[in-house]
Amino acid sequence: MSQTPPTTAPCPKCQHANPETVEFCIRCHARLRFACPACRHLQARGDKCEACGLDFTQHATKELARALAARPVRATPRRAVVASIAVAVVLVATVTVWLGVRSFTARRAPQVARPTAASSAPAADPDVQLTADSLRVLQGLRALTAGRVSYMQYGPRAHDGKATIDRYVGAPGGDPELKRAVGDTMDLYMLAAIAWNAALRVEQGDERAAVEGFVVVARHPALDLCAQLRAVRDGVRPEGDTPIEVAQGMVVAKSMSALFECAATRLAEAERRAALP
Repeated sequence: MSQTPPTTAPCPKCQHANPETVEFCIRCHARLRFACPACRHLQARGDKCEACGLDFTQHATKELARALAARPVRATPRRAVVASIAVAVVLVATVTVWLGVRSFTARRAPQVARPTAASSAPAADPDVQLTADSLRVLQGLRALTAGRVSYMQYGPRAHDGKATIDRYVGAPGGDPELKRAVGDTMDLYMLAAIAWNAALRVEQGDERAAVEGFVVVARHPALDLCAQLRAVRDGVRPEGDTPIEVAQGMVVAKSMSALFECAATRLAEAERRAALP
């Protein structure tokens, strides 16, 4: 036995077929019908109920008025209002008088400079700081060369440290003996950097740069600070077509450990000198 399909009505917005018993479209939720708040009758118009005759607008207005009337309203006593106004006036007057007195006092009071923390603290002695920085540079090089180290680690650090040492040695004043010991130590470390770089040039096939470097090493005055290396240099004899100074520089470059020992010895002398009162 066939059943009668439910009556449907298209949504005016999306044209979806909705049962006549729903208030909103199933697809787009647009309002399709209005329910009477009194008898719940569904109808297409929302102004007046077609079943019981209730006016929807008047009904909503009455409900709103009833809700507002039901809210408790706290009345403020007149005496409390007057008291609040009086307190506010007194506070304003008090603040005004206080600001006036403060402004007058500030104009009449003598200005006294307050001591600052920077002025009370003693300034650091630049000579002492520069001495400490120089010793720290040399101590860092000594620690670096105490173990296995590459030229890429040693060379840039030695060249950077030389700027600090030159600034210290060239500064006026200070202990001349300490400055001499610091400068000699840096010269030995720089001689090591030059000799090391020349040896690397040989490995890289840059013969011209290697020859120039070895000549600089052989002529370097810092060799006079290390008796052991000076003796090694002076003991070299000409062999074949190799220039004597190139051969001397090559011998020194092969004695890096002795060069570092001489630098460490000279640095120890500088540290002892710096510790003197």
